[in-house]
Amino acid sequence: MLIIADNNKLPYKKSEFDMVIGKLVTNFSAREVFRILKKNGNFIYKEYGKYKGMKELFASCGLIPRPLGR
Repeated sequence: MLIIADNNKLPYKKSEFDMVIGKLVTNFSAREVFRILKKNGNFIYKEYGKYKGMKELFASCGLIPRPLGR
């Protein structure tokens, strides 16, 4: 199923998904991803360029980013 929605206000309940896949993630949309992601869930995203703010954003949510395949 594909649902197109505003990434700053996703139409899902809190802790609804085990995995979320995204790209071009901003601080605002990342907060929504963390809201709908279950505890110990996986968030896979494509980071373009060298935006270093995502690491700090993850840490502020108690998350530790790790590269895929490691």
